[in-house]
Amino acid sequence: MSELILGPHNGVCIKGKKPRRPKTKKSSIHKNEQLDTVLPADSARLVPSDDNWSIEQINDSEYRITIRTVRHLTAFIRALMTPSIPKNITSASEGVRRRCVVTLPHINFHGELYQKACLLTNSEWTPLCSVLPLLLNDCVQYVMTCLNRCYPIFPRQALREWYTSLTDPTKDPLALSIGLFYVRHVFIHHLPIEFQSVKHDSRIINSVQAKLAQLARDALADCFDEPHIHHIFALCLCNMTAALTIRQKVTYHAMAVRMASTLGITPLMAHDPTTEIHNRLWWFLFQIDLFLYESGAISCSMLVQTDGDTVLDYIRPAPCVLDDPDEAVAACVWDNILKLWLIRRQLLQKFERIDPSNEQEMSTLCSEAIKYVDRWTQELPDFLKLESMSTDTILDEAIYIIYMERCTNLGLLLHQFVGQPTSPWRRQALEILIDCCNECVEARSSVLLLHACNSWPGDLRRCSEMLLAYLQYDDQKLIGKAYAGLNRILEVVKSMAEIRWQDEICMEMIKNIEHAFFTLANPTRNLNNAEVKSDLKKRSIKMSNHMYEGVMMFNRNLQPRAKYYRPAGSDDSLGKLTIFENGAGPLQH
Repeated sequence: MSELILGPHNGVCIKGKKPRRPKTKKSSIHKNEQLDTVLPADSARLVPSDDNWSIEQINDSEYRITIRTVRHLTAFIRALMTPSIPKNITSASEGVRRRCVVTLPHINFHGELYQKACLLTNSEWTPLCSVLPLLLNDCVQYVMTCLNRCYPIFPRQALREWYTSLTDPTKDPLALSIGLFYVRHVFIHHLPIEFQSVKHDSRIINSVQAKLAQLARDALADCFDEPHIHHIFALCLCNMTAALTIRQKVTYHAMAVRMASTLGITPLMAHDPTTEIHNRLWWFLFQIDLFLYESGAISCSMLVQTDGDTVLDYIRPAPCVLDDPDEAVAACVWDNILKLWLIRRQLLQKFERIDPSNEQEMSTLCSEAIKYVDRWTQELPDFLKLESMSTDTILDEAIYIIYMERCTNLGLLLHQFVGQPTSPWRRQALEILIDCCNECVEARSSVLLLHACNSWPGDLRRCSEMLLAYLQYDDQKLIGKAYAGLNRILEVVKSMAEIRWQDEICMEMIKNIEHAFFTLANPTRNLNNAEVKSDLKKRSIKMSNHMYEGVMMFNRNLQPRAKYYRPAGSDDSLGKLTIFENGAGPLQH
């Protein structure tokens, strides 16, 4: 933020009272923080000198501004506002380079088993210390049984050899990270006999996961300078949980990328099982890199060049001699899923380079996205196509997983284009998107019939948030489809084991859907409530400006005085100018 600071430290004197904190709306503060404008080179020219002020250039980056009197300060600032961006700029290369950001609905759910952050609690589950070895053993066993059926990063044979070689799993960073990643799954779906008397309470799981997160962080702190594939895997698993903050995830991801670079892990060849494991680990790291980028945690990819297509030449996961039959099928599934992700990545890069107001370009790219996904579907191996459904549980689950990924990625692509369905192509895209959400819900329901533990409520949460957002459109056909999908989500979620544990994600999902149904059934009552809330909000503006909550005083950035350093929003080039008044010295800068 550019500032013009006037005070005794730089020889400026302005007579006046102490400055007052300007009243600034929160929306304008956020707008200022998100504004990222690159000015053309010619807009930085100097303001010509006047009888009331003078400007002297000391060097390339310093200027001395002398103002005769305080009365001329306003005129000087008005003169500074004159140089602005020329209006005849039409090309993105000549003017402002803009990145149109479309918020992806709950992208974190795409990779995390449970996205809702685990709040730090002062209470600990007392039996944890005594049962920790048993709990870690169960987590490792069910990772090999359940997770490797979908993502065989390390084949079961390699995991068994590693785990049996440990002298104390409670001190190993990878074992603790596996426990952190999969403990919720074990408690909810595979509760050990020793824990059958435990009350079904999500607070117990939160407490256990918070403790495992602390132990995993402590163990990883001792091996940041020791690059190893187990340490990379551990960092990735920690980043796939909700027990870490976004800032900590970015740090862990940077460490994992550095370790992979140090070890020379790049999927360029696969001649033996060891190289294949390295390739799979790199792609697992790539997935997390994509999650962090699309959720806004990082501004660009840490692993690959955002604008390059070299990643298309990398060798994706493939079956190896260490894989069991179901792991070999999962490797093929993972290969095709990554291929679809790369297609979506390319299309999103194209989307960022076009003008959203150009209906022709937007319509063309939307049609291109649908064609690319359809072509990917046609190029799938025959045993992964819907028409190949059989009585084989392994293959059927693989087909459903592939189908869910198709619906998910096509939905995330089309979400970039839907706004108000004012044109036929936008309405068609919105209708296809709603169908994708509904089909994804049905596929998840079919997977639950095969394996009840393969719930992953994040997929349903993302679909529910999309469908809830599309209830606002004034189109009865679209509303009817969205309503049917939400009703189906309610049925599936209420049948899941997470409900017995009062899982926050599932309970919140049910609450939001039922509230939306109530709103649709009682539109008049909802309108009256909205008017009352709006009136209360207007009356409480002054109160919110002058009352603090206790938590503010412990965070300097949240204290009321911190707002003084955030000037009011403005559309001109000096909208972020701040002036401090003080009373000593001549009036110059």
